[in-house]
Amino acid sequence: MGTNFSYHLVFKREQWVDVLKTITEHAGPSPMGSVELELPSGEQVSLPFRAGFSFGAYAGQSADRVAEELNKGGIADEFRAGCRNKGFPLLGKVSVTTRSDIEWVIFSNKQKFIIRKRNDVLDVIVLKTLVCDKTTKQLANLGLTLKVKEDKVIRDYLVPYSRTKVARQVSPDWVAIETIDLSVYLHSFIEYDEPKPFFVRSPGSLLAEGVVDFEFWAPFSIISSLFSQSQTIRGLFVEICEKHHGLCGLLDTQGEEHDVFWLEGQRVDPPMKMTGEQISARLQAML
Repeated sequence: MGTNFSYHLVFKREQWVDVLKTITEHAGPSPMGSVELELPSGEQVSLPFRAGFSFGAYAGQSADRVAEELNKGGIADEFRAGCRNKGFPLLGKVSVTTRSDIEWVIFSNKQKFIIRKRNDVLDVIVLKTLVCDKTTKQLANLGLTLKVKEDKVIRDYLVPYSRTKVARQVSPDWVAIETIDLSVYLHSFIEYDEPKPFFVRSPGSLLAEGVVDFEFWAPFSIISSLFSQSQTIRGLFVEICEKHHGLCGLLDTQGEEHDVFWLEGQRVDPPMKMTGEQISARLQAML
C-alpha cells in the first residue's frame, strides 16, 4: 500500500488569493493547459493547473446513476450539486457528448468537463474556467507541477524513476515535480461528504474560523518520499509562509502527529511533533 503525505499551509482567510498567486509563480506549465479562476470580485486569475475532482467516493453519491443519465444525454441533479460544491457549477446551456460507455464530454458556458468512469468513481477533469463565489467551500484537486531547485534527494530520484515522469529536469539547476494535487479549503465547516483537512477529526468539526488551508497532496509514494526528504521542497513552503505571514505549516505523514515546521509566524527547526487537536487549538488562540 502506498503512502500519501501532504503539506499544509495555513493563513488568514483574507490572504488566500495572494497566496494562490504566489503558488502560481512556482508552478510549471500544466500538460493540460491552464484554467481561469473567476473570483467573487469579478477578477480573473490565470492558473497553470489541471482542475478536477472525483465523484462517487462519498456517502450518497452514485457514479452509476450519473453515468446512466449521461448515456441518455442528461445531467443528474446530484452531479450538478457535486460540481457546484467543488467550485465548478454547470452554467448556461449544457450539452453532453458520449465518447464511450465510460467517457463523456460536457460543455457548459466557458467550461469543458471530461468525465471518465473508474469502477464506482467518476474522474472529472475541468478545463477553462473555475468560478469561485461566497458559497464555494473548496477548490479541490488542482493538478500542480511544482518547480524547485534540485538537491541531492531529488537528483537521486531523477535517474531511477525518470520513466514515471514524477520529476523532470527543466534547466541545469531546476526540476519540475509533477502530479501534485492542490486543494484550497475556504470555509469554516467541512460537511460530512467533503474531504477532511488535517485538523478535522469528526463530521462537522470546526475547521478554524477565519483561516484557509492549502493542501499539497502526494498521489504517489515517490512524491511522498520527496516531500519528507527534500530540503528544497521544504524550503519553498517556508518561503511562502514567510512572504504571507503564515499561521502554520506542516507535513502530514498519515500518523497521529504531524511535523510542524512553521507556527505563529516563525520557522520551527527542527520540526515539532503536534497532533491535529493541538494544532487546531493553537490556531484558535492566534485568531
